[in-house]
Amino acid sequence: MATTYNNLYLDLRAELKRAGDEEATQSARELVCSAAGKTREEFVRDGSLYASPEVERAAYSLCARHLAGEPVAYLIGEWEFYGLGLDISPAVLIPRPETEVLVSEALSLLPPAGRRVARDSQIGAWEGDLLRAAEAAVGESGDGSDALSQVASALEEVGGFSSEGAEASGDSGAETLFMADLCTGSGCIACSIAYERPDARVIATDI
Repeated sequence: MATTYNNLYLDLRAELKRAGDEEATQSARELVCSAAGKTREEFVRDGSLYASPEVERAAYSLCARHLAGEPVAYLIGEWEFYGLGLDISPAVLIPRPETEVLVSEALSLLPPAGRRVARDSQIGAWEGDLLRAAEAAVGESGDGSDALSQVASALEEVGGFSSEGAEASGDSGAETLFMADLCTGSGCIACSIAYERPDARVIATDI
């Protein structure tokens, strides 16, 4: 007998609740959406429509695998974090809700967008050369209009960085914010900070 998407969801939710899944409501919804190839919005819109037999089989198969111990995020290949949809695989840890607090705290420590950022007093030799070149450019041009582009070009040659972040800030005299997310895993922290602060250059690295 054919069943609607909403009834399919209710069946899976009941089965997951009986198995003790504390997130049965979310799990059932995500599994049905994945099986049907629908977004959450489309699922709500089409809840009264009938699901095909193929979608039913796929949904119950995913549910059985979840009950056998596979996390929903790995089954559907994605997870939401800080308002972003991230691709997720068994190669990385699943982003946890409490990690969003870490992102919020990191963002609160950054200077407001467009604000000039003080350079650390401990700079490398090549950074010193760049600063001297910028000072010379300011002296020659009188207004420093070429200084940022010269420094940015040198940064790109030496470190592979881009001047896009500085240009996007709208402040030609502002330093670009550089941040590193080491052992980034799924990249949830780096992606969230980069999305919230497009004026920043975020480097994410892992093995």
